[in-house]
Amino acid sequence: MLQLLRRRWVVACLYLIPVLASAQAPPGRSCGPVRVAPAPVDTVVDAGTGTQSSLLHFVVHNGPQYPIPLRNARIDGEVRVSFTVDTTGHVVPGSAEVVAESHAAFGQSVCDFLERARLAPIVLGGRRTTVRVINQPFRFQTQG
Repeated sequence: MLQLLRRRWVVACLYLIPVLASAQAPPGRSCGPVRVAPAPVDTVVDAGTGTQSSLLHFVVHNGPQYPIPLRNARIDGEVRVSFTVDTTGHVVPGSAEVVAESHAAFGQSVCDFLERARLAPIVLGGRRTTVRVINQPFRFQTQG
């Protein structure tokens, strides 16, 4: 009985979360303070096509955190973001923006991750380059 009540409470809360916090933000929302001038880039990589995504190697081993209420309710989702990676492999502050998200909590988790993310420097033509990554997917899936 208690388990049934707990399950109904979780479902009710998950129904209200999108209503109260707007489940899907408008496309192109920034992850943080926007830079006054965009960082100059050497090339653009469309990670959504999968053709050049082999250039991207995240060094940080713990990626975006699965939001606990969504994990407990076994809700899967995806976020697509665009961001700029500098020649040292860091995401340029203020360059990240959410292109699409299935739930605002997933988008916030990815934004938080990108603040601390570190990638292997991207080398093209024998030199490190600054790259604008567009449509990078991050998937959240529960096991089972």
